Amino acid sequence: DDSQNTNGAVPDTIPSYYAGGSNTVWGSTRVLIPWDLYMATGDTYFLSRHYDKMKDWVSYTEGQAGGDHLGAPGGYGDWVPAGATEGAGFFGDAYYYQNVKLLGKMAGILGNTSDESYYNTLAANIKNAFNNQYLVSNSYYGGNTQAANAVALDFDIVPTQYRSAVLNN
Repeated sequence: DDSQNTNGAVPDTIPSYYAGGSNTVWGSTRVLIPWDLYMATGDTYFLSRHYDKMKDWVSYTEGQAGGDHLGAPGGYGDWVPAGATEGAGFFGDAYYYQNVKLLGKMAGILGNTSDESYYNTLAANIKNAFNNQYLVSNSYYGGNTQAANAVALDFDIVPTQYRSAVLNN
């Protein structure tokens, strides 16, 4: 809370040692940690306590992504794989989707129905844009790296009819 910028950006390190923006993968801790605590305990305390700051973070990322729902700040890609790597933009966009999807779920849990509707619609738009950009031949993502396919599967971005093909790749 102390390190999140007034514009909603979450710095890569806390405390922040670098001026400037934020990247979606590291900043996702803003949403992922309260969600994981809720999933582990069933207690909504962390969701409600951090809800406004999570909204600020998603709003910041939404502003960075722009109208086509892609282009969330990536910053980091697939660093040390055995073989090909995937670019930072892919991961920035995937984590942006995951953040928005989870915030929609949290809004519903907390009874914020208008936010739930907004974030669910935004998540669907991001998912469609993501698949249009990164899904290749309905069977793999990006450069067909293990990381790209695994993240798309784990975040439930892959359309149901293509899950087996992506999993096989």
